[in-house]
Amino acid sequence: MKKIGTRTARLLVALSVALLLVISLIGCGGQSGGGEEDNGAQSSGGETSGSETSGDAANSDVPATIAGISTGEHKVIATVNGEDIYEDVFMRWYLETTALNYGINIAQTEVDPQLEEYINGDKIARLGDYVNQIVLYQAAAKEGVAITDEMVDEYLETMATSNGFDRAGFITFMSDNIGFTEEGLRRYMKEGMAIPELYERKTQQITAAESPEEYYNANPDRFKVSESRTVRHILVAERSEAEEIIRALDEGADFSELAMEKSTDPSVNSNGGVIGPFDPDGVYLDGSGSLVAPFTEASYALENVGDYTKEPVPSDFGFHVIILDEAQPARTQSFDEVEADLTEELLWQEKDSYFDGFFQELVDAATVTYAEGYDPSSAN
Repeated sequence: MKKIGTRTARLLVALSVALLLVISLIGCGGQSGGGEEDNGAQSSGGETSGSETSGDAANSDVPATIAGISTGEHKVIATVNGEDIYEDVFMRWYLETTALNYGINIAQTEVDPQLEEYINGDKIARLGDYVNQIVLYQAAAKEGVAITDEMVDEYLETMATSNGFDRAGFITFMSDNIGFTEEGLRRYMKEGMAIPELYERKTQQITAAESPEEYYNANPDRFKVSESRTVRHILVAERSEAEEIIRALDEGADFSELAMEKSTDPSVNSNGGVIGPFDPDGVYLDGSGSLVAPFTEASYALENVGDYTKEPVPSDFGFHVIILDEAQPARTQSFDEVEADLTEELLWQEKDSYFDGFFQELVDAATVTYAEGYDPSSAN
């Protein structure tokens, strides 16, 4: 079979966390669409290896349409190691996975024509990914992986609380924004949880990896930290207000007190208006964002801790008065600083590498046939 890449393997291993990704994609204020159409099979109860993705015509309960798009017929479109893959079951997986990746409400009744055109062109290409996932489900079953309803309950609770919901609120959120019924959500989770469990079983014997100190010494550039500044600021709407604040500072007023009294930046209430640390390009060292050029330039013009801008600094947000809190020169992190995180990172890399190899062996050994017109290799 065609060789799969590391990225594909990692995506499959991370299937169960796809539900978490949608939170950041659409946020808690996402568009409500309702969850009136059942998008998935009823929970079967008991235990599963995760391979509940096929089935015969007698017990198929896949909806005829999802997001207004036909899920096709209940016909065999591929066979994986003797297991039949049905078109409607595959399309349910495809449309649900697309919904999670892009925050699309699969219960909506109207679909943008461009989206429908994209799906019709993309679905066969993605059938290969689905087949690879079935190969992993089959391996999980052979390993005795069993995902119980209690495990799904626990995971559902974890996802809900980690995103600021109670259980009912999270289910409502997924229904309104993605279109999952509770039954469909539980089924999707139960199937997906088998793969990380298989990953854990196959890699649990790996408890150590490459020496982190050797890696540290061989990759010095990776541990260089840019010069940085941390400042506080007072933001006001008018230049005259900023000039008045600067005069007050010149007369000995306390910057923190002025910030609490005058600044329109809401962050002043939580952290006193702290900005940073950020590098000379205005990029936060943690990668969380960047600053406008006038603010960055004015901050780096301050030489000593406690210095503040003598002229208002204009930006699209208003006028800033900035005080320097900390100036760090460029440096290289010590091994002691990075040892713990680096050790964990290298261990996971070793586990990933081992599982990638295991996964590739499964894919190479699998016997897969496609019905006419469904072979992903001919999709292009």
